[in-house]
Amino acid sequence: MKRARKNQLLAVAIICFLFTLVIYYYNYIKIPRIQGQVETVIRNEIDLNFMEKRHVAVVKGEEVIPKYTVLTDEIIEKSIEIKEIPITFAIGDGVGDIDLIKGKITQEALRPGQQIAYDSISTEKKWFGDYDRLTEFTFKDIVAGEVREGNIIDVLVNYDNGDYDVIIPKIKVRRLIENKASDNDEADTLSHTLVMSLDEEQQRDAELASKLGYFEARLYLDESQKASLKTFSYDDARKKLDLEDVSEKGLPSNDLINEQKEKVEKKEEDIVLGN
Repeated sequence: MKRARKNQLLAVAIICFLFTLVIYYYNYIKIPRIQGQVETVIRNEIDLNFMEKRHVAVVKGEEVIPKYTVLTDEIIEKSIEIKEIPITFAIGDGVGDIDLIKGKITQEALRPGQQIAYDSISTEKKWFGDYDRLTEFTFKDIVAGEVREGNIIDVLVNYDNGDYDVIIPKIKVRRLIENKASDNDEADTLSHTLVMSLDEEQQRDAELASKLGYFEARLYLDESQKASLKTFSYDDARKKLDLEDVSEKGLPSNDLINEQKEKVEKKEEDIVLGN
């Protein structure tokens, strides 16, 4: 009887010990481990400091980068930075390397705080003709400083008498240089040098117009907008200045132009046919 009693007590003691081990395991090992895993998951989903991140180019500052702006080193330094963005909030095709967007063209207006996607930029399309050459002109007004490299503008001549003319409609700004003022210059006398690609006729008109007034830029909001009507008349301007007729100077003949067009059309046809 005594031995049976002892065996029962021993069994009870072993069971109590096992229960103690189980309780200890769950209280101090299993449950804390589960709590840690749950806390990690929650932190990863809610706490930004613990989320996995990736580098994305973001527009900084307070100024919008307009559509069709060339992303030069100066604009990138001023308006774009690389930031760590939680993967949950980062866009899928976000630009992660500044070097990959240098010299590219914005295909939409990029606003402050916006992540820059590869779809938002592209390589530059051809905005010049076979007879175009780079040249520069000084502008008094560029839409309150809104014009940037890569933007599309109308070149206007302001006669400073309430009248103006469109000299060159819908042309791309290749480069923009801000002319620094001397100590004697006032803010409203500052000028801007715009580099553009002009053909002979446009160059001729611009040179003559510069003798009659000062240049202003008019900014297009989108490439799809129709070009403005050219209102500048070279003949009328020449008469005002009492100049000799040099309207054909440097211009290719109609025969040469037609020959070049036929070559281009033939080349395009060959490409389409696979020749």
